[in-house]
Amino acid sequence: MSNTRNLTKGMTRRTMLASMAGMAAMAAVPSVRAESTWKPKGPIRLIVAFTPGGGSDSLGRLVAAGMSERLGQPVVVENKPGGTGVIANRYVYSGPADGSLLLLGVADTVSLFPHIAKNSVDVTKFVPIYPVGTSVYALVGRPDLPAQDLKELMGLMKEQQLTCANPGVGASPHLMAIAFGNLAQGKGLLHVPFSGTSPVMMSVLGKQVDMAFVGVSGMAEYIGKVKFFGTTGEQRMESLPDVPTFVEQGVPLTGEVWRAVLAPPGLPENIANALYQVVHDVVSSDSYKAQLKSLGIDLPKPTTPPEFKKYYLDEYERWGTVIRGANLTAS
Repeated sequence: MSNTRNLTKGMTRRTMLASMAGMAAMAAVPSVRAESTWKPKGPIRLIVAFTPGGGSDSLGRLVAAGMSERLGQPVVVENKPGGTGVIANRYVYSGPADGSLLLLGVADTVSLFPHIAKNSVDVTKFVPIYPVGTSVYALVGRPDLPAQDLKELMGLMKEQQLTCANPGVGASPHLMAIAFGNLAQGKGLLHVPFSGTSPVMMSVLGKQVDMAFVGVSGMAEYIGKVKFFGTTGEQRMESLPDVPTFVEQGVPLTGEVWRAVLAPPGLPENIANALYQVVHDVVSSDSYKAQLKSLGIDLPKPTTPPEFKKYYLDEYERWGTVIRGANLTAS
């Protein structure tokens, strides 16, 4: 009887100690879901820095619909185009930090152009919530360019100056080309700006320029019409399975156009955590994945708030270095 009582007492003590240790371990790891008790009291506005009908606008409406369904409140897209994102950035930056106002941030508008624009806000103070889409670039060349792969192209760049089209000064394809030119260490690239992506592709197809960085969405239809030298993702694209990445060809060049939900500076942590959980749930849903694919946008990698904040700030610094090195200014 005594032995049984002592055994039971010992088991109880061990169980208690184990339970206490478990609770201590749980306390040491912050739980986003546990802290996500905030609910909006009214409609949420999601600001998009582009005109209605475009890819970013369609993505914003897709995200807004998913958020609204989960929050039980309307999430309304408002378009505020102009200044390559400057107008939208300023509007959200000075808005209420209570979860009622959000920004659909795009790499070009928050990581790139703020380094060029003279009237930009400090975009590093935005609160990153969660990425909602991404896409990478392909380097394409005119069909008669005398190079069959990336190695031969870089060799050609050491012998002569080649032309590279872009959809506008300071746009991400332009900066990708600058970064590539720096890596090639050749005669340099002559950058030729156009107004948009369509004329860029027409200039390559028409042999008016030698090459261009273009988004991979819809590029499969150009196989056999232009030369593909590589993509800027970490792995090959499903739509271009025979096109190797820059990295696998030994050239350390990666880059993507990411889109993410951002919030004004000063957003309380509990609201940020709640929004993170909601947007994460939207992006993880099967319906969202299917609709995202129809937009020609890739699914972002799963991430945590600290990881995404680090990525967001690293991207800002990375492209700032490229822009300062190229001495780019807004026209």
